[in-house]
Amino acid sequence: DVGLVGFQVIAEVVNESAGITRSYVVDLPRDATSARVPTEFLAPGLAMPGTELKLEVIAIEDTGNKTFSAREFEVEKPD
Repeated sequence: DVGLVGFQVIAEVVNESAGITRSYVVDLPRDATSARVPTEFLAPGLAMPGTELKLEVIAIEDTGNKTFSAREFEVEKPD
């Protein structure tokens, strides 16, 4: 019987033209349903158009297998 042992959440903020690349990693217990990413981590990139936000959630099983889920967002340029 395979069981979930926890999660790892990886958040990235990337803006190549501004030279910003930041990663935030947090390990969570198996019963976690949310994770907070500090505002201080996100703030520098969120104000700049073209910044990419990437979020990965990794479910870790007791067998060592990992299941990945990823999403990407981009800060739009104002009209």
